[in-house]
Amino acid sequence: MRFTGSKHMDHLLAEFYDGVFKNTRQQDTSIFSLSKSYIKLIDNIEKQRTVLSANIDHHLNVESLIEDDDLVYHMKREEL
Repeated sequence: MRFTGSKHMDHLLAEFYDGVFKNTRQQDTSIFSLSKSYIKLIDNIEKQRTVLSANIDHHLNVESLIEDDDLVYHMKREEL
């Protein structure tokens, strides 16, 4: 992929976090199937992307993403 815009990058990160959430919480429910969860995740991803543009790392914490399950992930800039 030659060019990646910010919205496309947000969607790719949302797919990544969906996989992380499914693996850590043993959930079959996808974040994409619940619009409220997806919007909450995208808002936090936008904040994370802004912080990572200036800092080396950022701790993403989305509380009650699906059914009182939280998403917690520590990302470094190199992972982007």
